Amino acid sequence: VVTGAINGLLVTRLKLPPFIVTLGTWNIFFALVIFFTGSQSIRSSVIEENAPLLHFWGERINLGGFVFTYGAFLMIAIFVFLWFMLNKTAWGRHVYAIGDDKDAAELSGIRTDRMLVSIYAVAGLVIAFNALACFRIPPIKYSASSDRSAYLFPANNGLPSFHIDIFTCIPVPLSPAIGLGMNVADLPYA
Repeated sequence: VVTGAINGLLVTRLKLPPFIVTLGTWNIFFALVIFFTGSQSIRSSVIEENAPLLHFWGERINLGGFVFTYGAFLMIAIFVFLWFMLNKTAWGRHVYAIGDDKDAAELSGIRTDRMLVSIYAVAGLVIAFNALACFRIPPIKYSASSDRSAYLFPANNGLPSFHIDIFTCIPVPLSPAIGLGMNVADLPYA
């Protein structure tokens, strides 16, 4: 939420282009993760001890012959909540008004800068929940490669390191692939 609000403030107060702001802050946070983790993977045993909630969202269940993670149900709940917020509240109508024509929304009395900051903050919250939903707990396989490219472009032979797993899910926060327990990192790069 805080990171989303920071993005919103940079866009509204400093009038920076939204694409540049989000891309820049993503790279800053990615670099911070690499710095603080030392590019090390987090092992499953450490997760079970220190972050049992992450383990819960990654657990798989079978329903009608299909395999789902609890994170998939979290994403469905978030989808329903956001649908309600966007279609049944004044906040959602303001979001649509700003997206359609910001100047017209401002002339109609909507405080567009304040709304944009709240929109970015909600996007940060959705991405945080998405990180939980993307987390899976199969055995972690490590690459024997000596270069660090394995951390940046994980192979399809196992779960990439935890921090990369979160960032590879961010571009598709409500993707059906995530709901099926898949991850963008599992898809072949084009």
